[in-house]
Amino acid sequence: MRPFVLYLVQRNLAPKTIRRHLDNLWVIGGEIIRELHDTPSRRKKSAQILLLDATADGDVRWVSGLTEAQQRTLDATARKLFGFLVF
Repeated sequence: MRPFVLYLVQRNLAPKTIRRHLDNLWVIGGEIIRELHDTPSRRKKSAQILLLDATADGDVRWVSGLTEAQQRTLDATARKLFGFLVF
């Protein structure tokens, strides 16, 4: 995820925007870890494949405990991350 964060910094985004994306990356990473715990067979997949699966179609599965607005910002980060990974 570090190359993605550097990409965000190079785009001269506001510090608050970068912080929001960093926070969302933590959530996405946590969801990947939760999935690996629930489905041990997924541990054989590469990190890039897990990230692509987690952000497929620019959406993250609904994360419990988030408001609708928080989920939207999470999805916005997922779209940026997915675009970064596939191009």
